[in-house]
Amino acid sequence: MIDLTKPNALSQAAFTALTPDQIQQIPIASLASLDQTHYGYLTSGQVAAMSAAQITALKHPEWLTPAAVGGLSAQQVSSIASTAWGQVSSAWMNGLTTDAFAAVPAAGIGSLGAAVIRGLSDADFQAMTAAQFAAIADNDWIPLSAVAKLRPDQVQTTTDWDSTSARWLNALSPEAFAAIPAAGINQMSLAALQGLDATRRAIALKSADEMHAGYIDMASKDASVNYDSVLANLQLMCSNIGSGGLSAAQFDAFNNTLAAAKGTSGNPTYVSSLMGSMGVQLNMSADAFNQAVCKWFLGTNNPTAKGYADVSDSALFNGSVQQAAVGVAQGQIGDCWLISSLEALAATAPERLNGLISANGNGTYAVKFYNGSADKPVFVTVDGKVANYGASTSAGGWARLIEDAFVEACSSGLLQADGYTNWKNDMGQLDGGVPAWAMMALTGGTSQKFTSGASAWDAVKAALEDGSGIVTYGSYSKASKDSQGNTQMVSGHAFAIVGVDEANHKYIFRNPWGSNYVFELSPDELDAISGNGEFMVMESPIEYGSAAAHFAGTDWTTVSADWINGQSAAMIAAIPTTALKQLCGSTVNGLSASTLQDMSTDQLLSLPHLDQLSSSAVAGLLAAQYKTLTADWYNGLSPEAFAAIPASGINQMSKEALQGLDKTHHDLALKLADPTHAAILNPKTPVAPVTPVTPVTPVTPVTPVTPVTPVTPVTPVTPVTPVTPVTPVTPVTPVTPVTPVTPVTPVTPVIPVIPVIPVTPVIPVTPVIPVTPVFPVNPVFPVNPVFPVNPVTPVTPVTPVTPADWSRMTAAQMNAMSAQALASVAPEDLQKLPVDTIKGLSATTITALSDKQVAQLPAIETLSASAVAALRPNQVVAISATANWSKVDAKWLNALSFSAFASVPSGAINHLSSAALQGLDTAHRGIALMSADAAHIGYLLPTPMPTPAPMSTPTIGAAPLVQAMASFNVPTSVTTSGHGTSSANSPFTLVKAH
Repeated sequence: MIDLTKPNALSQAAFTALTPDQIQQIPIASLASLDQTHYGYLTSGQVAAMSAAQITALKHPEWLTPAAVGGLSAQQVSSIASTAWGQVSSAWMNGLTTDAFAAVPAAGIGSLGAAVIRGLSDADFQAMTAAQFAAIADNDWIPLSAVAKLRPDQVQTTTDWDSTSARWLNALSPEAFAAIPAAGINQMSLAALQGLDATRRAIALKSADEMHAGYIDMASKDASVNYDSVLANLQLMCSNIGSGGLSAAQFDAFNNTLAAAKGTSGNPTYVSSLMGSMGVQLNMSADAFNQAVCKWFLGTNNPTAKGYADVSDSALFNGSVQQAAVGVAQGQIGDCWLISSLEALAATAPERLNGLISANGNGTYAVKFYNGSADKPVFVTVDGKVANYGASTSAGGWARLIEDAFVEACSSGLLQADGYTNWKNDMGQLDGGVPAWAMMALTGGTSQKFTSGASAWDAVKAALEDGSGIVTYGSYSKASKDSQGNTQMVSGHAFAIVGVDEANHKYIFRNPWGSNYVFELSPDELDAISGNGEFMVMESPIEYGSAAAHFAGTDWTTVSADWINGQSAAMIAAIPTTALKQLCGSTVNGLSASTLQDMSTDQLLSLPHLDQLSSSAVAGLLAAQYKTLTADWYNGLSPEAFAAIPASGINQMSKEALQGLDKTHHDLALKLADPTHAAILNPKTPVAPVTPVTPVTPVTPVTPVTPVTPVTPVTPVTPVTPVTPVTPVTPVTPVTPVTPVTPVTPVTPVIPVIPVIPVTPVIPVTPVIPVTPVFPVNPVFPVNPVFPVNPVTPVTPVTPVTPADWSRMTAAQMNAMSAQALASVAPEDLQKLPVDTIKGLSATTITALSDKQVAQLPAIETLSASAVAALRPNQVVAISATANWSKVDAKWLNALSFSAFASVPSGAINHLSSAALQGLDTAHRGIALMSADAAHIGYLLPTPMPTPAPMSTPTIGAAPLVQAMASFNVPTSVTTSGHGTSSANSPFTLVKAH
């Protein structure tokens, strides 16, 4: 008889022969002591027979074979101990059935490591619930093949985007990327946003805040020039370098790519900074070129260390950057000066960590420092190989990676203006340093120093309250303990000041040894401790990419409207009113409707030359904007622009604005005002009531001694003559029919010159500059003769359709509506119109609709040619931002007016199908060529473009090579020993900055 209390004693044959009933009879205690060998004997059928209590008793469910895991039910999976999930393999997870996988708790998914996540099948990711997906520790662990299949609902619930790379984001479908909430966009790192392709860059800009929009705006104009593409091209170039070294053509190609990688204003980007640091020169050997690529793009230039660890499989941040300061702790390196600066930055300005370090998605990381000032950012790349005795990784790998990057940047001469000269590429260089120098390298700011707690209080409090600075404290010789004997001040050590306790008038110190080393001291208590020390209050300047940095040095008197219209919404909203007041009239005239929509009321009120604003721009204002603008603003508009305001806009204006309009603008507003607002424009003056005549009191006759002459009677009041009725107006005589107009002979359109495509010669030849296409003159169409028309019988007015009837509204009913009635239709109601109705909409009806209304029309691609021709530029821009844009064909596009087609954003041109682009007529094709990217130009040109060899095509006027950062003359740093933590908390020494 089998002894089920001792399953470990059974042979493999005996154990695998156990029936489901026998499995259920194994005692809980016996299952708890099951050895690894017998776990391997369990079959899927035996596992399926176990009770929930037996499953819970299994101490090592991760020892189950993938085949046995297939027997687990959803109920059994929910019974697995929470500690087991961090031990299972990807093969184990892949062995679960779909139902069982769905039962894995979100916390269990969150416990899976990088190797397990990378090993999951695409089907596993698709089967994940939104909660499970959101629990994954690092999105970048998900294979790109699975990323492309992720659902929008999965992406929408993810809250941790700090460490997601550009290559991962570009692998998402546009629909999934568009589902990322604004909070997610505004967690993304600098390198991730600068690496987005054009489609995703445009989507991100709609939600980005000022800082993150700035990261994108500081990127290269051509979104295809990013980290991944440039790295691939450089590696290809390296493989093509001959025995004679880098050729002149390759050298020119490198410099042209470098120029293209810079920001639109010539500012350094992550990629252009790396390329400029490579030191590329003519005849450079393939080996030297490869070493430069590996150092700057792959981060292989690891500093010398006593031992190494790989953190590439660790999350960059455990949680969001808002929690980054919690787990930061100094390791066994004497860099308290650097770690305390990182702690202070993470505690008071955590959003800046998005710009400090970014994941590239290939096991490397981009790190940004500043060389002396905020306008001199420099970048390095590091891989996951770091010293195994550096900063703690409990908060993620970010702090230890920055230690490594700091040594690489200093040893490469990138931070000489911060005081770091003659550094070796060795982790030992971090032993001892100056907090003020570290903070300068991290923020580009300047610091103030205070030697007493009393003198520093106001400056420290102000910096921490408004976020204008970060603060550290260096104890040169102060040491103290609290009343319980806990360590507080340590001689020769640096601390982060993470806040002030105003109620108790105390500073909050954080020792970089760990988050449990936090204490408070008042200024008096600090100053009473013997020894010296000083506060360093670093004024945090504008962040790289912020609006202030983006617009620095801009001459607002000369900027063009196109330049302003090309800014992101966040950047437009951040333009100072003092800058807008300097705009010239032609610039104001060219501002688009979308640009005005992005402006605040204060910005709109600050615009000069209001009479130059275009009708389309004014007509495109938002309802909320019409409400807040003043009478002076409206009176400043030209009558034509004011007349373009729709009825809905007039009826949004405030009472004060309407009553303050001058006569010209008053009369225009009255034409569209509803009864309520018409009454405000023309208030009725009440008629004063007529005072009734007091009747004359009769005189009582007096009996005189002498007869009195009788009183003359009062003359009766003459009755008021009735008003004569107004004579009816004589009917207007019918208009004499117009004599037919002689048709005008159409003008033959000018055929534009097709640009000459430069041919790549064997010997470098100056390419022919493409000729800008000449736009054809609009043909004048014959005017149809006007024939006398019989008087039209008055049409009975159409009964307004109730909201429930929009799905049955016909084109005839829509076309019969007045402009005022059309303007009042809610955009969501227009979405319900049938396709046949859309097909029959007239040009007049389309013209009366606002941008938002037109953008909501379904099946916009079915509009008639005459309706399409009536579309205004701002309406076309609104349509191009919808999903319907991809459905329009060449016939539809050719029907657009030239001005409307020319307003289409470049991103929308590059979303048109190849058939649509290839079917464009000559004029529209010429316009499209101005905005098309490299991939879409091929559809527009009559012959295929020759494919140049990557990175080696000779070009005109090759830019000179941008070399690495030049050396600065700075004082030699004073270096003494520093210290790190140890179990004994041994005292450190801190470099003094004097």
